[in-house]
Amino acid sequence: MKIWKEGDLSTALCPTCERIKDVAFRRRVVELDPGVSIPDVLVAVCCECDEIAMIPAQSSPRLRAGFKRAMVTVNARVPRHLEDVLLLLADEGSRSQPSTSAVVRFLLSEFAFNPALAVRVKEALGDDLLDAPGDHELSVRVPAELVVHVEEAAAKAGIESRTAVIKGLLAVAKEDVLDGRDEVLGNTMRRVLAAVT
Repeated sequence: MKIWKEGDLSTALCPTCERIKDVAFRRRVVELDPGVSIPDVLVAVCCECDEIAMIPAQSSPRLRAGFKRAMVTVNARVPRHLEDVLLLLADEGSRSQPSTSAVVRFLLSEFAFNPALAVRVKEALGDDLLDAPGDHELSVRVPAELVVHVEEAAAKAGIESRTAVIKGLLAVAKEDVLDGRDEVLGNTMRRVLAAVT
């Protein structure tokens, strides 16, 4: 494997110019989806248009590490009574200082890695509890890597938006945790929240 240094010169296919161009290796901020910026990445920059033409293999570990640490904001408009459900879940999960953000991150993680829960969330979207206008803006910082897994699980379950995922998760959590339908989810949530709040 060739190891490039900052300042090295080469040629590469520039996606902006759509031709093979001279490139210079420089450190840049690389923008990844969903809205993640990774600073100080060695890239090949087109000498003509000054855009990133290529990312060498040696930069892959830095990109992966940056992506794993990156946080993105997930927004959802939910009915105000679902905020009450979220506050009750936070209060149920942590006896010290309730954290609604931690509850949402926990629920999203469960959704991302539990296909059975994803199916239940899809079914819950028809619940009367969700039949109200979205008059409350819910905003939570979530690891970017988790968002990718949530979106994959949502696509597999046939759920069209992050807002629908969050609303469905709150309906399922209300039933399972607050109404006592599933002690496993409630106990797991309490243990996790006790460790992080």
